Amino acid sequence: MPVSKTLWDMGLKTLICVTSLSLIGMVEAGETASPKGPLRLAEINPLYTLTYTPRAEAAPTIGPGRWRLDLGTSYSNIFERETSETHIQNLDFELMTQYLNVRRGLGTRFEVGTQLIWRSTSGGFLDHFIQEYHGLFGLPNDNRDEVPNDAFSFLFGPRDQAPSYQTGKRRFAFGEPVIFAKYQAIHQRERGFDLSFKTAVKLPWGASNQGGDGTDVSLEGIFSKSFEKYHIHGMLAWAHIDPHADLQAQMRQNGIFGSFALERTFRVRHALIAQLDLGSQLFRDTGLDNLDDAAINFSVGWAGSLSGGWAMQIGFMEDLTGNGPAVDFTLDVQVSKVF
Repeated sequence: MPVSKTLWDMGLKTLICVTSLSLIGMVEAGETASPKGPLRLAEINPLYTLTYTPRAEAAPTIGPGRWRLDLGTSYSNIFERETSETHIQNLDFELMTQYLNVRRGLGTRFEVGTQLIWRSTSGGFLDHFIQEYHGLFGLPNDNRDEVPNDAFSFLFGPRDQAPSYQTGKRRFAFGEPVIFAKYQAIHQRERGFDLSFKTAVKLPWGASNQGGDGTDVSLEGIFSKSFEKYHIHGMLAWAHIDPHADLQAQMRQNGIFGSFALERTFRVRHALIAQLDLGSQLFRDTGLDNLDDAAINFSVGWAGSLSGGWAMQIGFMEDLTGNGPAVDFTLDVQVSKVF
């Protein structure tokens, strides 16, 4: 990608980030309300999802004897078509991810839970719209115009050999389940500060080609700090991964992930959120800029409390740099219920 186009792309997206934060700051706060964030998003690159990728969440536990269900759907447009001297990747499809989180509070400081995921892939229908959108704002289209719209391709591997990883379209393929436990180490209500630690284990029980061949483990630190009008959320996580057998030569066995979110509540039940999510380089020595670099996403969204213990989030996640493994964009909708 030409440097000038890359700088223009990054500059425009940075302007969008700053504008989003400014708009959040202009919203009237109204009555002080409890935080609704962060946006519970995760890196959705289809090669990353073969491993465990931490998902941002709130620091406080749900409380003794309580249950919480989170049901969500993410829709992502993916286009990474690149060749180096040694490797090739051709990812051109749209991905729908459905996920269900179930957690149970054990005492005032502990909770345990599980995450179940289903994924569907297709050629999609958004390619033409995205090219028109990029053209309107002068953003680069990479080489989208070289392939038919709404085509499907998912392969990665050495350039002059059979692909290391290749799969066809899937419908509701069961991803690998995750079990987790969280401990709230600090709860300072008068200062509005919470700190929790979480560990998660991804089990190799998913459908074929939907994960690695072993068990992934993570350790995560999660905090939140509330002020009168604002709330700050953060996460720092380390993950040890056991890559898919066909990808072990190209993938690292350890990754670092982080998340930082700024939230502004208003009218008690509603909040606007701006969020930055980062992931370290999971691939190495492929020569592919869109794979060897770190994943950086910027997200904006709305979260609200509904009646009867229900809550909802709508988030839009965008690749911030335009030159990394983060996918073009993801639209995520979630509903939650505490009882």
